[in-house]
Amino acid sequence: MLNNLNILLPEVFLTLSIFSILMIGVFIKNSFNLIFNLSSLILIITIGIILNNPNNQEKIFLDSFTRDGFSNFFKIIILISSLFVLNSSKNYILDNKLGKFEYPIIILLSILGMFFMPES
Repeated sequence: MLNNLNILLPEVFLTLSIFSILMIGVFIKNSFNLIFNLSSLILIITIGIILNNPNNQEKIFLDSFTRDGFSNFFKIIILISSLFVLNSSKNYILDNKLGKFEYPIIILLSILGMFFMPES
């Protein structure tokens, strides 16, 4: 059971981080900059978690979920491109006074959905 959780460690970390920053955003007023910076930090930590995982092939859930070097590579590509999207859109959001804390959380949720595609 614990080995299966280790296979899903990037997804579990990302999920728990999304829930945590959602609660921070709800209870702290004007928290766009804080949530934005935490979202970038979460993406960087997730890259580190993926790089620390071994690249050997592991299958769980009756071979419907496969983690290997290919899926790790595409997860890192997804995370790096998402970092660029977040950083390039920050100025637009602040200039147009759209600084709601939900925007980085929606980006993180879409990343979580994209994480399952290379492993299926």
